[in-house]
Amino acid sequence: MMTSTGRGRGRGRGLLATQTLSKPGGGGDAALKSTSNVNNTEEDQSASCLNDLEQLIETLTLEPDEEDVAKIQTLADTVKTSSDLKELANIIYNRCMKDREFGKTGACLCDRLANMEVEGSKFRNIMLSLVQLDYKDKDSLRTKSPGKFLGFVTFLCQVFGNMRTAKGEPFNVLSGPIYDCIYTIFNDDNSSDDDYECLLLQVQSIGKELEAFDEFKMSELMEKVRTKIIKDGRSARARCSLLELLESYNKGWKTLPNEITRYYCDTMAEIFTDAIC
Repeated sequence: MMTSTGRGRGRGRGLLATQTLSKPGGGGDAALKSTSNVNNTEEDQSASCLNDLEQLIETLTLEPDEEDVAKIQTLADTVKTSSDLKELANIIYNRCMKDREFGKTGACLCDRLANMEVEGSKFRNIMLSLVQLDYKDKDSLRTKSPGKFLGFVTFLCQVFGNMRTAKGEPFNVLSGPIYDCIYTIFNDDNSSDDDYECLLLQVQSIGKELEAFDEFKMSELMEKVRTKIIKDGRSARARCSLLELLESYNKGWKTLPNEITRYYCDTMAEIFTDAIC
């Protein structure tokens, strides 16, 4: 939960000292009280703005109206300090981590806010720093919280697919970490059906861009997918996800025809039914 503790602490100390010395007999105290009230008002406004932003982001739907996104942008433009800008980035990032279905929406929102800069801090760089920190700790994150790990993988892939550099280009530097996360799931004998479904959805989403950046790496990954389907003894649900992924690759990452999508949905439903019975 956000707090406003420490925001604005120490602002204008040199000015206050000068005023106190230049007006002996109480004038300095009046100036101190007046400036303190201004700082308190600024802190209150800052906290109120961040609370409003948090409420808007927490209630944002997976397919938000442009009006809702515009409200967030308008409020974000009132952020005055770099610490508050970091707080805003954390609000978006934390929702993406705990709700992986929000990953694409969060990444698109980040792209809209990417050019914000306050006190020399750029929103784009702050968000990428958050991603980098969790990437470095991804193995521990996967062990402690498998759900958050999948939230991280989803957001990482969606940032690659939807967020752009200042020059309007994909963050190709993220392709390496994305493949690392894919193989973290792929090479782990304890990976769950949810892990493979996440892998399917994310690689389907960004496969075209990943392959365009490094065709050999994608070809190598698909060879491993084929082998895993045939030899690795994965569950029926995991193999179904991998087979659908392979089919998407073979069709050039185009949206699969309705009948093929329906086939995989029906097959998944049958697998669920058999598992329950």
